[in-house]
Amino acid sequence: MWWRNPTLAWRRRLTWRIKASHTFISTAWSIAKILPVRKESPQLLKNYFWRGLTVLVGIALIGFGIALYVRAELGVDPWTILTLGLSKTAGITPGRASQIVGLLLIVFCLLILKRKPGLATLANFFLVGLILDCLLGILPEVGGIIHLQILFIVIAVFAIGFGSAIYISGNLGEGPIELAMVGISEKLKIKPGLVRILLDVFAAVLGYILGGPVGIGSIIGIAGVGPAVQLALNIMQRCKKEELPMANSYFDKELAGIIDHTLLKPEATPADIRKLCQEAREYQFCSVCVNPVFVPLAKQELAGSPVKVCTVIGFPLGATSAFAKAAEARDAAAMGADELDMVIRIGALKSGLYQEVHRDIAAVVDASGGRLVKVIIETALLTDEEKKTACKIAVEAGANFVKTSTGFSRGGATVEDVKLMRAMVGSEIGVKASGGIRDRETALRMVEAGASRLGLSAGVAVVTGSAGQSSY
Repeated sequence: MWWRNPTLAWRRRLTWRIKASHTFISTAWSIAKILPVRKESPQLLKNYFWRGLTVLVGIALIGFGIALYVRAELGVDPWTILTLGLSKTAGITPGRASQIVGLLLIVFCLLILKRKPGLATLANFFLVGLILDCLLGILPEVGGIIHLQILFIVIAVFAIGFGSAIYISGNLGEGPIELAMVGISEKLKIKPGLVRILLDVFAAVLGYILGGPVGIGSIIGIAGVGPAVQLALNIMQRCKKEELPMANSYFDKELAGIIDHTLLKPEATPADIRKLCQEAREYQFCSVCVNPVFVPLAKQELAGSPVKVCTVIGFPLGATSAFAKAAEARDAAAMGADELDMVIRIGALKSGLYQEVHRDIAAVVDASGGRLVKVIIETALLTDEEKKTACKIAVEAGANFVKTSTGFSRGGATVEDVKLMRAMVGSEIGVKASGGIRDRETALRMVEAGASRLGLSAGVAVVTGSAGQSSY
């Protein structure tokens, strides 16, 4: 086959690329040592080290699995079909073709989908291609030896599955394909699973047209990699106590992943926001929620991190016009906010002016530019019937979440309110519980009641099992 027996020229190109990579890394490290950097806590630096190492191990396994797939010569997965098709058509190495495909996906996400890649995304697109070329020059050819071909395919499936699970656990950014999948899903408002199927079909068809190999291995890969990923995640969960030592390894990562780490006090300072963002990175929270004036700072502090930036609109009273809220939403989006938590016109709802409430929410949804919008209904001020009506209007106006409270009124989230809100919105949109959640037990009760997101300033206390003091 055309990817067998690398020529002398190919070997020279590979040697040059390895030397170039070494030079690039050495230069970057030399510059990093002399540049002034912000002082981070030793725990956070240790956390980054182990997460980065985890990502690299995952990438190495993925590259190894892809190389085994290629050497088995029984067909490959959809994206490797495209990679090998491009390699054959352009006369370049499979690794370089892989890098080109990854780079094109990242550029597409940046320019069209407006999604920034994480550190792991960049490492993925560059290193998988490099590892692939290196291993193709080392692994033996097994074409025609059926038992070895099958063995290579089986090992490849598990290597890619376990590598993907390990890569995901590093939590430093999606792979290029996943970045595109999530971006398209959010932009077109369709399920990520369907987007992934369409992307895979597109890659396979285009790769086949370019001459990429299709065979029984392609079917095995499509059917086997998903279960292999799930198996790896299950094993990692069971072995949690023996996993790689990370800073603060004894905190609830699953719970942290649905928490909006919040600081909305009027006396908050830039130093407070930096601390909030550092905690969000360290404990892997879903987002930080800050007042609009701090969105640029939070965006800067969280650059290269999967942690999102959330801000508030019409906060905390909701007593501004729909025009003002829409302008505030556009401004927040322009500054880099990923999510918007808006307060409804509570007085209009209680007066039965439902069209005005709908118009208020719809104005923010339209101005959000496709960003996730959560609607705060301030449950402490409403009757049960008013809560139901508010939820119904939020769904009709196109909101993504309904949220219990601002944390600045006379009451916060209750289990009963969360159950009622979940019953009203069903599975159509999310429910965010906020206000008065200060410990892990309360947080878990909210989740059991139906909350899919939690807003609290005691996030660190909640995920580590200690008691928080804040009222939000």
